[in-house]
Amino acid sequence: MIDYNDLIGKPFQDQGRGPHGYDCYGLLVEIYRRNGITLPPVNVSVCACQDLPQAEINKHIKNWNKLKEPEIPCAILIKAHLGYAQHIAAYIGNRRMIHVTADRAVVVDPISKYKNKIIGFYQYVYNNHIN
Repeated sequence: MIDYNDLIGKPFQDQGRGPHGYDCYGLLVEIYRRNGITLPPVNVSVCACQDLPQAEINKHIKNWNKLKEPEIPCAILIKAHLGYAQHIAAYIGNRRMIHVTADRAVVVDPISKYKNKIIGFYQYVYNNHIN
């Protein structure tokens, strides 16, 4: 089992890719890295994501397959208002997710806390394991 305890409490940082701060995609990249998978870079400000047209967002998720049930690791898309994805978390097992928010830093929460806001679970289709 992979240890994520060193990430807990790291602050939110817009476009943060670690190790001192993360945005939600940067944290997802780190979780996947620890599981031996390299995610592609996405150079979009998290603050701007909520203003992107759905077609632009779809370009960034084309290599992701929707899952019926979460698997380690997978992304959890979370909606804010109007049904648009505004947040992403990483599934880490035992019905828990790790994510970062500006007001709470990096935390682990049960996915049940967001059950009415979860759009879906997504697994990255990859061919590039870390050696």
